[in-house]
Amino acid sequence: MNKLHFSLLAAACIVLSACGSGGDGGSNNDRPEPTETPITTPTPTPDPTVSPDPVVTTPTPTPEPTAEEVRRAQIEQELNLPPEPDEAEDNSTLAGVDSNGNGIPDKRERENAFLIYAEENENNARDLAIVNEYDRSLVHLYSYTSNEELLDRYKRIEAMYACELKYLPEGMPNRLIDLRGSHQYNMLDRLQFEINLSSNKQFINAVSQFSDTDMEQICSEFISNLPN
Repeated sequence: MNKLHFSLLAAACIVLSACGSGGDGGSNNDRPEPTETPITTPTPTPDPTVSPDPVVTTPTPTPEPTAEEVRRAQIEQELNLPPEPDEAEDNSTLAGVDSNGNGIPDKRERENAFLIYAEENENNARDLAIVNEYDRSLVHLYSYTSNEELLDRYKRIEAMYACELKYLPEGMPNRLIDLRGSHQYNMLDRLQFEINLSSNKQFINAVSQFSDTDMEQICSEFISNLPN
């Protein structure tokens, strides 16, 4: 065996001993188990240029208007009624908001029309004119400047009520009383106004002298002046 071959053989034996090959150099079972690296799926990054799918919602169906609502809309358009007034503003006044300046509170003008025109009738226009004149006369009452003026205006109110009893369908005047009593606008001012009237003895005595003939005359004159 030459020197070079011996050296290579010796080196080979050293390597085998270190690796535990044969003899008492150790076993392959002593080697640590390899660690497995878990495989994870990366989360995709949203593309900012792509819009997300819209959320689809089912719209709530609009309920069909009732026959009464349809009729009221027709009346409002046909008679060119003023809009429903703001409640707080309306109640802050003695007589109510009058946006179209016809002397009738908007709320009363609307409710009068809805009540009278609820059913088609050849006398609707006449009946509405009577009812509106009552409310117009009531507004005028609050701005009197003398006892004489107060009596004239109060007499007209009484006459228009007599007109309602005479011309309106049965039961309608009572329904109007309920409507008029349901919103008294500025209650404190109106109550004070009525207290002042009730304590005015001259006024009370004069009202007691009103006759049915006076009421009938005023009513007849009003009806005769209505457009045909």
